[in-house]
Amino acid sequence: MVYLELEYQTVSEVEVWTGVINPDRDDMSVAEANFVLRWSFDDCAKLKMDEMANRNNRGELSEAECEELEAYANVGQVIAILQAKARLALKRSVGNGTD
Repeated sequence: MVYLELEYQTVSEVEVWTGVINPDRDDMSVAEANFVLRWSFDDCAKLKMDEMANRNNRGELSEAECEELEAYANVGQVIAILQAKARLALKRSVGNGTD
């Protein structure tokens, strides 16, 4: 019996989401794309992230706050991936005349 040694590589949460979302796969409708493109953090969250990022740059965040800031960043990256897929879906729909 032959055993293969597989090299274990850790992946980030965003990389896992990218595998689920498959940004290059053409499977998002125009309606879904338009819906996703409206997603955004609310103003309160944007202010909080900005304040936390500034405090982080000065080395003033607690470990819990660092984890919270990382969570915001991860969510932002997933939204960015989904919105890139949405823009691609809209571009493809214009190219082939579908709605």
